[in-house]
Amino acid sequence: MPTTRGRARRAARISVLPLGAVLLAGCAFATGGAASPSSSPAEDPAAAVGADIERQLLARDDVADAEVRYRDDVTVPASAAVDVTMEPGADAEALADEAVRLVWLSALEPLHSITLEIGDPEDPPSGVSRIVDLLDDAQRDAIESEHGPRPE
Repeated sequence: MPTTRGRARRAARISVLPLGAVLLAGCAFATGGAASPSSSPAEDPAAAVGADIERQLLARDDVADAEVRYRDDVTVPASAAVDVTMEPGADAEALADEAVRLVWLSALEPLHSITLEIGDPEDPPSGVSRIVDLLDDAQRDAIESEHGPRPE
């Protein structure tokens, strides 16, 4: 003779299974469902622009590595970050100026700041670390006078 406890467990399992299926279906709907093998994610235009800036920096003889990131969200609004590992003996200031120029003339939009980290692995103190605040009129005007207006 089955106990009341056994019936309660079976009833709980029977009611939980449909609830689990509904929750899983809701999660799939909220995330857009499973991607079909033929679909590909839309390319992020900012990532493509960042990759182009990286290619231009890496084409230089004085650059060993480069990475460009762009974020525009609540915590990091309209910001580009450029990390460059320079070859030993390179001019860190010249690389910083070139990185600013490339970002300034890029299609990254909106753009409120550019963070630069130019490092020399053999002589870390000779590197450059700088934040260019494009919301500061003096800094923005200086860059615009040196490199021209941002593209529209």
